[in-house]
Amino acid sequence: MKKAKFEKALIKKAQKGDTQSFEKIVRYYQNAVFNLAFQTVNNYHLAQDIAQETFLKVWRSLSNYEPRAKFSTWLFKIAKNCCFDVLRKRTKYQVVLPSSEIYNPKFYSRPETNPSNLSTEDSLGRDDLSEEIKFHLKNLSYDFKMVVFLKDIQGFSYREIAEITDCPIGTVMSRLNRAHKILAERLRFIRSDEEVKNA
Repeated sequence: MKKAKFEKALIKKAQKGDTQSFEKIVRYYQNAVFNLAFQTVNNYHLAQDIAQETFLKVWRSLSNYEPRAKFSTWLFKIAKNCCFDVLRKRTKYQVVLPSSEIYNPKFYSRPETNPSNLSTEDSLGRDDLSEEIKFHLKNLSYDFKMVVFLKDIQGFSYREIAEITDCPIGTVMSRLNRAHKILAERLRFIRSDEEVKNA
């Protein structure tokens, strides 16, 4: 509750042109926005550009934000649209970081929190398979990747995800369920392969 009130106060000040308050908002959300962009385009530098563009648009549109809407939902919708604009212009992205950096846990953190592991409906092992889940997450389709990121990593509700993605709640739930099944199937394949090698 205190955090919500503090954020609300920062937003009000930023809407009046207080750049220091806006900088605090940026620092709070920048890792999460970068993470969304990186999951979408799989390119470190391009993700940085998307994050920068997102906060630029947030600053320009801040006067239009109405407190009755959750700020994080409003912000992530802008970030999602920035990602989609890039995807419409480009169809292929090359990874520009070594794998050790690509799967750095800091890219998977919620705003100013510890890294959060993904989960699947099959309750696959979390800690030991978290990096493999992230690896397969980046290979999901855009729609599946988006709902998994928003629900399992950022913790948005189905209703909030529906608002961010402009999809019915039923579609969000269906995509998330299908994405979980795909991840579970791929991880079971890895486990089976490892058991054969160790036999």
